[in-house]
Amino acid sequence: KSELNYLMHHELLKESTDNKIQFIHQTFFDYVYARTFISSGKDIADWLKNIHQGLFIRSQVKQIFAYLRDIDVRTYIQSLTKILTKGLSALSTIRASLEGLRPAGSA
Repeated sequence: KSELNYLMHHELLKESTDNKIQFIHQTFFDYVYARTFISSGKDIADWLKNIHQGLFIRSQVKQIFAYLRDIDVRTYIQSLTKILTKGLSALSTIRASLEGLRPAGSA
């Protein structure tokens, strides 16, 4: 409860008109989601194969990769390369969103 009060006091969370608590911005939610995802130890390629890849998930995927790049470059490159080059047909809809994250010099 004190954490919730802290986040609301510092305007990182807000209460909606229907008494639901939400993040102030989608980007902040995506960042928190990325940190939680990475700390869980899940494999992003495996996770992506098993979820719907609509518009909602794309910003989260980008944030997961951005966060991973900051904390573990080697795993970032391995994971991104796996998705972009291994012919994982289930991931075709997400590839275009990730092309801009490809490390320079990788094929």
